[in-house]
Amino acid sequence: MIAKKENKGFVLYNEQNARIGKIVPRAKKTFDIILEKEHKIYQIVRKGRYFEVKENYRHKYTLRENLFWGSFHISELDKTIKGSWGFKWATQMVDSRNKTLLRIRNKNKWFANNSYQLEVLDKSTRRLEILLTLFIHLYTSRIVGIMGN
Repeated sequence: MIAKKENKGFVLYNEQNARIGKIVPRAKKTFDIILEKEHKIYQIVRKGRYFEVKENYRHKYTLRENLFWGSFHISELDKTIKGSWGFKWATQMVDSRNKTLLRIRNKNKWFANNSYQLEVLDKSTRRLEILLTLFIHLYTSRIVGIMGN
């Protein structure tokens, strides 16, 4: 999968180059995740040390930030989005046993070019989880500032 900056957001494409969804900035500290095939829109709102994810303006998930480890835990799914060190992969989502479900890195290992490669290792990983991991990757890389927040 590939994610690219387009207009004011980031668009995620599958291996066949079909659009899966996108992350779009809204008001300050608020973003939308749009799943195009499912025709669903989720809101992400920053609230102190956590993000609230809403579906149709109703609570769905909480992404709690661990300042010590620099990770975000999704308690409703018992999954964690965390950074990883090295030149290969920068961000990964893991399950409760620390098994890597998906990982993300810059498409170009040496230069930030607003293009990202994603590898899904567990096929049961849902599209929303993929886009949430991409969002946290962008957020922790301070790329969301480019998007207007």
